[in-house]
Amino acid sequence: QTRDFVYVTDVVRAFEAATTSDYTGILNVATARGVSINTLYTTQSEIVGGANQSLLYKPAVPGEVRHHVMGYDKAESVFAWRPTISLEEGLRYTWDWYQSQAIV
Repeated sequence: QTRDFVYVTDVVRAFEAATTSDYTGILNVATARGVSINTLYTTQSEIVGGANQSLLYKPAVPGEVRHHVMGYDKAESVFAWRPTISLEEGLRYTWDWYQSQAIV
């Protein structure tokens, strides 16, 4: 399975751009990059210190979306918006934030 993961800061920037625009249509806030769930797991594991657990694969559920990737061409042309935070950076920022919240 693949998904198009967008870091929250990029989404907020798109919302901010929308609030100052007269545009009223629909557009995507995405990265146009499909990331497999396996890659997500591997990348996250490397960042948090390698939780090398076996993955459990189950059969596909009828009707589930297997691949989901969107383009951001319209957001770029209307708002001059494009994603700036990579998956790896976003996971690292999230992990750093989580660690800063930990109560010792």
